[in-house]
This record gives sequence, structure tokens and C-alpha cells, in this order.
Amino acid sequence: MTAIALPRSIESPAARAAQYFKAGSHPSWGSLALGAWLGGNGALVGASANLVVAGFAERAGQPIGFVPFMRSCFVPMLLAAAIAHVHI
Repeated sequence: MTAIALPRSIESPAARAAQYFKAGSHPSWGSLALGAWLGGNGALVGASANLVVAGFAERAGQPIGFVPFMRSCFVPMLLAAAIAHVHI
């Protein structure tokens, strides 16, 4: 095996982006993260993991419907939106 030593000035694009867009540097990043979270946790079809679990539950004989899922997630979603609104 051969190892190549790179100078410190060569950074990965991800490292440069992380340095440029530091957490909390702009409210848009927090808003983007909140929107992704609300979409994933607020709706059954918002995240692929939700659909996988719904499929497993249906095979086990306990289907999870869209409306019952929304009812159980609506209050925590509003609470998270209120906290994020104050934070952003």
C-alpha cells in the first residue's frame, strides 16, 4: 500500500463548506433543518423510515394510517415549531 501525504491546504469540499457555513451562522440553515424535521416527523410520507415502519406494522396486522399518525405527531410538531421560532 502506498500512502500519499496531502498538504494541509487541501481540504475536502465538505470541510470547506462546514467551515464557511458554521452552525448558527445564518437563520436560513436553522429554518431549513426545521422544515426537514417537520416534513419527516409530521407526516407519514415525509420520511422513508416512516414508510418502512408503516409497512412492517401493516405486515404485523397493526396498520398505521395517515390521519392517526398526523394526530399523534401534530402537538409535538407545533411545540418544536414554537421552540424553533423563538430560537431562530
